Amino acid sequence: MVTVAIGGSLRFFKQMNEVSEKLTTENIRHLMANPSLRDARDLRKLSEDFQKLTHEEKVKVESGVVESFLQKIRQSDMLYIVNPVDGYVGLHAMGDMFYAHADKKPVYTWQRVNMEWIKEEKDYYEPDYERLQEYLNVIVTGQMTPDELVRFVKKKK
Repeated sequence: MVTVAIGGSLRFFKQMNEVSEKLTTENIRHLMANPSLRDARDLRKLSEDFQKLTHEEKVKVESGVVESFLQKIRQSDMLYIVNPVDGYVGLHAMGDMFYAHADKKPVYTWQRVNMEWIKEEKDYYEPDYERLQEYLNVIVTGQMTPDELVRFVKKKK
């Protein structure tokens, strides 16, 4: 049985939950990056609680969340990144994609990855944008909607 790891930016947590519900309905095993976030109230509460932490506590929490999802990627057969708006993939999701690729897991995205946003953050990030976009184009196996994901996984069973 195929297991899908579902990741993406927290800005798409609603869509990640919708993909999770679709896979659950279709009896497809999957692991979520943030399974406890079900609606905006959960995200708002998490954000408020997070802001109360010291810098050291924030780093510890973030590294724990990242390590937890990397473990889920290791346990999965593929990674599906939910990026339904403009192909946006944030830095954490990008790291998940590189990790999955290094672990020989195929990486699929909802839309073609678009790193244009990073150009606007050039005061904070200074990557070689074109090279980064090329790397991501190489490691992403393909794009598929959630419905296409369901059909793809069912064929693999």
